[in-house]
Amino acid sequence: MFVAKGPMPTPVTKIQLFVASPADVDPERERLHSVVQELNNAVAASVDLVLEVVKYETHTHPGMGVDPQDVVNRQIQPTDIFIGIMWKRFGTKTKRAESGTLEEFERARERWKSHPEMHILFYFNQAPYSFRTKQETTQAGKVLAFQQSLGKTALSSKYTGVQEFESLVRQHLTQIVLAWHKTHGSPIASANVSANSAAAAAAPDPGWSAPSPATPPSVAKPAPASPPQVPIVASKSVEAIYNEILSDDPTQSLPAAQRLMELPNPDLGRVIGDLRSSFAPPREFAVRLVLARFPEKSAALLIEKVSEASPNWNGALAAAALFTPAHRPFAADLLAKKLTSDVDFDVGRMCIESLGYMGAAEWAYSLLEAIHAKGDPHQIYFSEYTYEKYNSYVAEALARMFVLSQGGVYDEPSVQDLEDGLAFLNAHRSLERNPLLQRALATILGKGKPVHGDIFVRRWIRSDKPYLKQFAIFAVGFMRFSRATQALKEIAADLSEDEYVWGQAMLALSNIRTPDSIQAVIAGFDTHPEQRSALAAARCLEAVEDDAIFRRLCRSLLDFNVMEKCWVYRACGLRRAAEFRDTILAALHSDEQSDRAHAALALARLDPGQHRALLQRAYEEAATHMDKILTGLALLLDDKVLYSDVLEEIRKQLQLASWAYQRPTREDIINVLGQHKSPEAQLLSSCWKQIYAGRQDY
Repeated sequence: MFVAKGPMPTPVTKIQLFVASPADVDPERERLHSVVQELNNAVAASVDLVLEVVKYETHTHPGMGVDPQDVVNRQIQPTDIFIGIMWKRFGTKTKRAESGTLEEFERARERWKSHPEMHILFYFNQAPYSFRTKQETTQAGKVLAFQQSLGKTALSSKYTGVQEFESLVRQHLTQIVLAWHKTHGSPIASANVSANSAAAAAAPDPGWSAPSPATPPSVAKPAPASPPQVPIVASKSVEAIYNEILSDDPTQSLPAAQRLMELPNPDLGRVIGDLRSSFAPPREFAVRLVLARFPEKSAALLIEKVSEASPNWNGALAAAALFTPAHRPFAADLLAKKLTSDVDFDVGRMCIESLGYMGAAEWAYSLLEAIHAKGDPHQIYFSEYTYEKYNSYVAEALARMFVLSQGGVYDEPSVQDLEDGLAFLNAHRSLERNPLLQRALATILGKGKPVHGDIFVRRWIRSDKPYLKQFAIFAVGFMRFSRATQALKEIAADLSEDEYVWGQAMLALSNIRTPDSIQAVIAGFDTHPEQRSALAAARCLEAVEDDAIFRRLCRSLLDFNVMEKCWVYRACGLRRAAEFRDTILAALHSDEQSDRAHAALALARLDPGQHRALLQRAYEEAATHMDKILTGLALLLDDKVLYSDVLEEIRKQLQLASWAYQRPTREDIINVLGQHKSPEAQLLSSCWKQIYAGRQDY
């Protein structure tokens, strides 16, 4: 008898993640589990991988040994990926090492020496803490000493708090998965995929920890006796990889960057290209990864481009933005010294810009001297216009130096240079006359870490200097920094506050989205209904917990004719508020494209199948790229729609300017694509999530 057989099951590769840490970072261990589960359900599954977290709590059984750590060593060992985490505790001493975590790290490092394809990632929490006992002080000192010794041969990653750890480790593991997938090789433990490919993405001098969340840490590899054999997918020539690195599609440029970082001596001139204009963010992100992997060689190329600012201004501007802290040892001194010579005005501006992107805070004082120069500034800088330009470039560079600074375990980053620069600009009315500079500075400061957020709250947000208060409000709002909630509530409750400052405080509270901040926004709208408070309420509407208050606010905002109704429609879709279906249906015919596009996605969230014909027509009649993307996402929510053509169109449209969309729209793109059943959509979500992570705003 003939028996029909189904398709053979697809072989799945298991990748083991060995976790080592003292007990004070248990929350990070739990978040790591969540991240791994998320990746297994999406990106890893799409390439037939499964990630398994290996730790003593789940992978050991009772046994006998010299000590408990010896029992653990006999039963489990690091194989594919080792993840170490430390904060203020170093751990308990064993008979072989100063702590169990250190012993496990040393075992991983020994294995890495014979299996250089292994990944070793180490993370250090920089969250502040206070000592209560002498033993705690001793433990923290050992952590600091270990971190400093590790910096001599490895690249580690710093983070502040569990949320930032989760973001970092998610992006690092995603990069590792994508790098493995593009090799089409065997399991990581036997494939020739270097752990250092992603690690060197922002690889700095040994003592520096990457500020970029897209850069996984790893142990530095000693120079091999002969060039390693790097696997390249047969269907992809090296020529094709050089072309793909310059693509504005991150599903091409990011994997190409990973493969170029595996080459022993890539042609960095081809990676940069002719640099006649600034790169779009997806291309810039990928190129920066590769250049940071080879900082000494790429620094020389970038300096050459920056020095050509007069004949090729756009190219020099693009080159300056490609510098990272990894280039600082090879470029900062040279570029800073150019400023003290009789350098061309445009070249000088690009030197300042480059120093900012490198985070070369050691030269901050020299930049301040440049704008405090004695004598008539018009004689030094040729005209009032050029003098103002120098001022603005120095201010942005100082802001970048500040947010790239991490501070030590016991200190916080210095903010004095930045405050001095802003005070000078304010005294000369440079800030007042230049709203574009104000926005640029707010955007840069909004990329700060929690340690910077604490400085904004403690020193700026209650300052009697209006410009510091405004920058602090922008920054903590962009950062969604919850510890700023109380200070922002005080501003929002004071109706005698400057109207502009009050409105920005309301928007910051709406972006933070804690229960307290949302309550303050609702109270602000109820007591002082105007466009700014209405917009703040619309922005956080989806997060209102009480259904009755949610419905009341929806009606109030629609009756008030809030300026951006799209956020009300979006909230109704996310909350499945079917009672507003007719309002959303009417918005499909709005002449405002953002209202129209968000209404389509909201309608699909209510019931994608019921309005299939309407959504299909909205997709076909889309007039802008955002309109096309969101109506396309609406169609993807319908399982009965053939998605391949729609997905390909979304891929094309995302490359046009999706990084400039407001944050809720970018979140919709990531979430809908990430939850779709197709691996192609999930890969789009994963790659664009990394690009969007570099933009903090509302």
